[in-house]
Amino acid sequence: MTKQFRAHKPIPAAAPHSPPPKQSGEKGFLLTWSYSFIPALRKHVKRQYRSILFGRHITYSTIYAVTLLVSAWTRTSFGAADETDTFQPYVSESLIYEDNLFRLSDGIDAKSLTGKAERWDLNNRLSAGAKLYFPLGLQEFTFQGSMGDNRYVNNDQLDHISLSGKGIWKWQVGKSFTGTMNYGYRRYMGRFVNTRFFGKDLISDDTALFDINYRPNASWRLNAKYQWLDSQHSASERRFLDFTSNTGIMGIHYQSPAANSIGLQFRHTDARLPNRERRLSTLIDNRYKEYEFGAVYNWKITGKSVLDGHISYLIRSHEEFSQRDFEGEIWQVNYQWTPTGKTSIALSAWRNLLTGTQDLTASYIIANGFSISPTWSATSKISVQAKFSWEEQEYAGDPDLGAREKTRMDTVLNGQLSLSYDFTDHGQLNIGYRAGGRDSSRVLSDYEYNTVFANAILSF
Repeated sequence: MTKQFRAHKPIPAAAPHSPPPKQSGEKGFLLTWSYSFIPALRKHVKRQYRSILFGRHITYSTIYAVTLLVSAWTRTSFGAADETDTFQPYVSESLIYEDNLFRLSDGIDAKSLTGKAERWDLNNRLSAGAKLYFPLGLQEFTFQGSMGDNRYVNNDQLDHISLSGKGIWKWQVGKSFTGTMNYGYRRYMGRFVNTRFFGKDLISDDTALFDINYRPNASWRLNAKYQWLDSQHSASERRFLDFTSNTGIMGIHYQSPAANSIGLQFRHTDARLPNRERRLSTLIDNRYKEYEFGAVYNWKITGKSVLDGHISYLIRSHEEFSQRDFEGEIWQVNYQWTPTGKTSIALSAWRNLLTGTQDLTASYIIANGFSISPTWSATSKISVQAKFSWEEQEYAGDPDLGAREKTRMDTVLNGQLSLSYDFTDHGQLNIGYRAGGRDSSRVLSDYEYNTVFANAILSF
């Protein structure tokens, strides 16, 4: 979990999320530096590679000199970043090393699938963005956006520009009516965890939200919410994943004098995938509707511990192939414990439905898992974060065309250790290591990976 030390500083970009390494000769995984990985990383990093930012060779002494100059310049030229500023710009630079970029099994020949013999890659991401904040009486207006230039050493066909932007209006009418309206856009590259496509697929997501709350008194709140999502894929091989959903939520919530709360809510989602998926000789209509009835809660057990989460009953029905329909409980529980002013531990457990997995065997996955995330603030400027997660995935949404097979089952592990250092009042450096892996009942679907990442952010 990345430290959010100021509201206006962006959360550092971590390595792409995926799962940890299998122990040799055993099922399961071992989250540890392997003796084979460290020399391989050292060998690759020591190479003098072409600059993926400027298109020419650079030396490590040049990088070091530029770093010192930027640090000295920012330290003397700018005051500390202020979260109340109307205009809050930032720049960010990230380096991400992946030893298995495409998440391939050891038994797969990388060149036959990707056209490259190397499995590893080094991604450089240079980003810039800004946030505009305008309070106006009871109203608050926020506009934020960013752009990132992403370059790869071995797979330059994946080079791309990522974009994100959002406009938010937090409104209030009188003392009883409050709400939020926002519109957002995001363009990013699809991941390679659950796919057989290894090219560049730029996903464009448009989102909109309208949320209204009515408080008749200090204890009760009535809520209504509408959410819209339109997701488009640039690669023709993934156009069957284009997705539009309309979601409505209604709820009633109660908050006690001790600030504990409980609520009941109903959610309905109508999801449409306009481009049918081809399976063998059949075109599949993956449209579905969801109905969810549930409760949400937040309980401050003590001054140092909080429990929150939700439990619901979900009904999901498909336009075609009703054998993929789902009915059952989904839930999540989170526990936050802060034993000291410098230490906190977050525990989570869940049973959820994963959708939009970019996998050709299932329209959804039933996921059961847990995670633990400790954080330690060593000093006022240095913090250490760790996270470990385990998840069992059942590919239950398979249309089951052709020969009948057993339901695919995967076990996914992830582990990460990272360090954040506030080197100035407006600068932060983040470094980290992530290991992951998947054990699958489907042949050649297991994999292991190691990732090292570094990220620097300057806010003004």
